[in-house]
Amino acid sequence: MLKTFFNSDLRAGKKYQQQFSNGDSAQRLHVLNQINEAKAAGSLNDIPSELQRFFNNALAVEQDIQVKIALLPWIDDLDALASLLEDGATAQPAARRLVELTPADSPLNDNPWLVAERFNTAPADQVRTLARIATTSEQMATLAIRAPMTDLSFILDQPLLNSEQSLIVLEKASRGRNKTCHKHARERLDAIKKGRQALQHAQQRLSESDETIVKIIAQQQDERPDQDGLIRNRTRLRLLAEKRESAANELSIAVENLQQMGVETQSAAIPETPLAGFDLTIPDPKENLYQEVIDTLSQFFNDIEKHGADIEKATSVLQQTNENWQTSGADYSPSNDQQQNFDRLSARLDRYVAKLQTLQSSAIDLTAIPQPLTAEEIADANKDLTKQRQQWLKTATRELKALSWPKDLPLPEHAETLQTAVTRTRNEVAQLTEQNIQASHRLKEFVKDTQAQLANGHLKQAIQNLAQARKLQKLGYRECDAEINTLSSELGEMRDWQNYATEPK
Repeated sequence: MLKTFFNSDLRAGKKYQQQFSNGDSAQRLHVLNQINEAKAAGSLNDIPSELQRFFNNALAVEQDIQVKIALLPWIDDLDALASLLEDGATAQPAARRLVELTPADSPLNDNPWLVAERFNTAPADQVRTLARIATTSEQMATLAIRAPMTDLSFILDQPLLNSEQSLIVLEKASRGRNKTCHKHARERLDAIKKGRQALQHAQQRLSESDETIVKIIAQQQDERPDQDGLIRNRTRLRLLAEKRESAANELSIAVENLQQMGVETQSAAIPETPLAGFDLTIPDPKENLYQEVIDTLSQFFNDIEKHGADIEKATSVLQQTNENWQTSGADYSPSNDQQQNFDRLSARLDRYVAKLQTLQSSAIDLTAIPQPLTAEEIADANKDLTKQRQQWLKTATRELKALSWPKDLPLPEHAETLQTAVTRTRNEVAQLTEQNIQASHRLKEFVKDTQAQLANGHLKQAIQNLAQARKLQKLGYRECDAEINTLSSELGEMRDWQNYATEPK
């Protein structure tokens, strides 16, 4: 029976060889299909060695690509098959046939086409073994698709399938072929996409925070706000610093998550904060350096209202407060109200110092101030005293007018003493003037009464009135000197006649 089968295969081989040799490309393809059908049906156990050699030789001279590819399952010449690896049209099917024929130690196993075909045709029980020699994500993706469920987790955890690019390869390769691999790739790619979005969101938050911080710092340096403005700015910067720290932490977490997913993030470095070296201390509103200068000036004026101040003290305070205002060392500027108060108080003190200098150089002599007069002294004052007081009052008034002391400045004790003396002396002069007028009037009355008494022969009363007139004459009231002299002569004669008449004869 074996002989019969052998003879039958031999006859069939000769028939196929003759038909293949005499036919065109289509006939040759038809012959090869007949061989495949016969082999599948069992009517042909194997092709004879002579037909095998014929096919090996035919492969070398065959021009039709389809015929070449159809011949490959019947070719056992490794060198002939290896030559087909150089042609892209025949490389893959040639590699598939070589994978079946090539021994493990053959150098052909290093050929990329054989390697790829070995992975593409790998049986499930060889997936783990091939995973150890896989060098590309495409190869590992192929193994994942062909892997049994027991080995799938092992394959999917391999580093070659952890990068974004390898997941893209796996997603494309498994689409419509392996739902588990495709779902795994899609979920990992979605996670990477969300990770990138989280990274971009954190970077945007960080960038916006830094831009706002830089803007506030620049504005603060340009405008140099007052203390209230500085407190507002630093409070806002503190809040921004917290917001920036949150964004930086979010960025670090996003970078770490992406790195764990195998995504490179070289451009995601956290920039240095623009607040580096920037003082965020909130100043105590109760410790305003400019307000301290203003308080010093206000206290100085309060003190001199009560106790006065010499020019050295006033000059020292003026210089020191101006220097402290200009070189306070504060990180803020004075407020508008503070600047106005300082300008007002400093200008007032400057005028005060200038007036003190004028007062110091004036000719006012406090030792020349007239002593106060009592009512009796005013009543008995002569005209010369009135003239003296009037002359002093005129000089002192002129000095005070030249000094022109402003009403808003505290009056120094020296000037106040003079002003008090002027006021007092003015009152005294007014009283003295009034007393002079009255004394002149009395003088005239005494003279008139003396004349009347003398005419009526009332010698005693005339003498008394004349004595009163002479008393006023001695005080400087000389407007009735002629009348007094005449009356004195007349009274003298009358007295002489009276004495003559009364003396014994």
